Amino acid sequence: MADLADLLAAYPSLPPEERAAVDEQVAGRPDLRHAHDEARQFAALLDAGSAAPDPAQSAAARRLGSRRPERDRRAAPDAEVVDVRLDRLEAEAEHAGARFERLTGRPLPDPGDRPGPTASDGPPDPPAGRRPPRRLLRWVTAAALLALGYGALWAASAARATDRELTADLGAIDARLVPEGEPLADAFAAVGGARRSVLGLFPRYDPVALDSAARLLSQGAQTSEASSWPSQEARLALARVHLYRQRDVEAARVLGGLVREGGYRAPAARRMLDFVRAQDAAPADSV
Repeated sequence: MADLADLLAAYPSLPPEERAAVDEQVAGRPDLRHAHDEARQFAALLDAGSAAPDPAQSAAARRLGSRRPERDRRAAPDAEVVDVRLDRLEAEAEHAGARFERLTGRPLPDPGDRPGPTASDGPPDPPAGRRPPRRLLRWVTAAALLALGYGALWAASAARATDRELTADLGAIDARLVPEGEPLADAFAAVGGARRSVLGLFPRYDPVALDSAARLLSQGAQTSEASSWPSQEARLALARVHLYRQRDVEAARVLGGLVREGGYRAPAARRMLDFVRAQDAAPADSV
């Protein structure tokens, strides 16, 4: 059976019956409730975007030259009925020119008698051969809509981050900052490997993988001199993991050591330590 974290990551792309099976499996896992809610919300957004179009809108779009794919016609068979009604209304409608002459009593001027363009009319329309293809315009429009939709989801993802997650900032633990082959690089990579997300949105960290990364960070910190760069980086990363996992006592112990030593990581450790102390001083009903 596939790991539940992987199933939740693929939840939006699953068919309804497989989503229901995942819902049943997650029902007994309160630790996955937050990730399950995010996956269901994202799936609802995708479902809403792929819903069958309104028959009247589809028929009107075809009349205006924006034809929908054939799969939309099969998904909305009532569009044929709307087409018939539009044909009838078009046949019964009075021509615009005849209506103008009937209401005003004046004939419309001959198009050949119209004056030529002036400087105030602006530049002429480009030749038909130089106009962008309609298919290209549709692709550009679709790409713009996707970019706007993803931007809105990214903003929603960022807004859901808690103060604790923002303070811990596990994304700052980047293995690319450490030369390959260093023990600290493997520990940093383990933190990145614990990250889970859906198309980069609504990130979360697998608790089991994150605890394993914390053990590697602790081992890396013990193999170096306390004032050295590897030791300070490993301990600050370890404190970030403890803070994210709500182990404030362990986080405060590591951060306090960095602050007392006064190394180059002391300012960052001080800011995180102030957050931990603020949490301890806050009333229980506000935490």
